[in-house]
Amino acid sequence: MERIRAAVVGCGGMGSLHTHNSRFIRELDVVAFVDRTEHRAGKLYADAPAGEYWTTGLDRVLEDASIDAVLIATGWRNRAHVNIAVAAANAGKHIFIEKPMAADPAECDEMVEAVRTTGVTLMADYCLRYAPLVRKALEIVETPRLSVVQCMDEAGTSLIDNGCHLVDLACWVNGGHPERIGAVGARYTDTLESTQYGIDQLISSLTFPNGAIASIVLGGLGVNPHVSKFSVQLFGEGIGATLVDRFRCLKLWGCELEEIRYQVDTVSRGRHGYMGHYEALQAFAQCVRDGAASPIPPEEARMAIDVIFASFEAARSGSVVVMS
Repeated sequence: MERIRAAVVGCGGMGSLHTHNSRFIRELDVVAFVDRTEHRAGKLYADAPAGEYWTTGLDRVLEDASIDAVLIATGWRNRAHVNIAVAAANAGKHIFIEKPMAADPAECDEMVEAVRTTGVTLMADYCLRYAPLVRKALEIVETPRLSVVQCMDEAGTSLIDNGCHLVDLACWVNGGHPERIGAVGARYTDTLESTQYGIDQLISSLTFPNGAIASIVLGGLGVNPHVSKFSVQLFGEGIGATLVDRFRCLKLWGCELEEIRYQVDTVSRGRHGYMGHYEALQAFAQCVRDGAASPIPPEEARMAIDVIFASFEAARSGSVVVMS
């Protein structure tokens, strides 16, 4: 397979971003556009150089034998991600899916099983693994012993929707699933998350099999302008890195370099290039083209959701959760 023919499902902000980035990925053509809103699907189709058609119905894409893959960029609530992903897998389409992979561990189970039984490739867009300055930080702090990651927003909806980014990053940096999770939580706002989970602010402590530890702070009480919505600290032995300004600034200590700033590349990476979306989509296209394993398969993509829900359990029970 020389070039992947893909359909975008969900033509809002992330669907638009992936379509833009696809222009500069030689392995990928985005040719079809699906959205329940005619205007959004039609507009993105009109703006796409490789566009062939748009539709408000997913079935047209699933029945189109020329479509190799779907890029799922819809909302994730109300079973949206899992329903589309399972249908796509059953239709033999490879899947690139926005974060979070699903709304809860049970939905993750459904996706994992669908991908296992059909043999398609699924990759979740946990783009921070590909963010240029995250990669640079890990070149310098090769083996973090302690990590502190934070996502604080204004909307009060950071635990899953945005928090999953930081949870996945903390786990990936430290080698995978944690062994033990302790957590405390609180409810300070009246939001969808606080109503559903009884928690809207969360601090988790993770212990990993390699002996590393991590602290995760998630909430919606406001954005600290000194560090931005997302911030990360990585501590090695006598060396460390701090990522602020939404991964556009890397500050270092214990080495010759002191600060590195993201160099904007508006040609190929579009909006939010510092977040790694371009590199993640490129990795997906290359693995599908080559028939290689997914860089972030469903068994791994579910890690953030499993950790967040284990943290909910630890916070409610006051006990440490041992991960199986």
